[in-house]
Amino acid sequence: MEPTTALDRRGEPAPTRSAPPSVSGLLEDAKSLWHELRGLAHNQLGLAALETRLAGKSLVTMIAAGVMVPVLLGSAWLG
Repeated sequence: MEPTTALDRRGEPAPTRSAPPSVSGLLEDAKSLWHELRGLAHNQLGLAALETRLAGKSLVTMIAAGVMVPVLLGSAWLG
């Protein structure tokens, strides 16, 4: 018996547990990861859509301000 061998309560060598991971467990982990990645991609695309909408509104506001400022300056200069 080797000095590094683990012993059970009776003093006999304990069985080693080096069984490979089950394929079904690995498949479930892969499916879970895939669903998480799909959810993450969906959330990121939703966030990008909201930011694009906000950028569009900001652009419209800037264009409206760019049109109103010359009109107000022109009316102040003439009036």
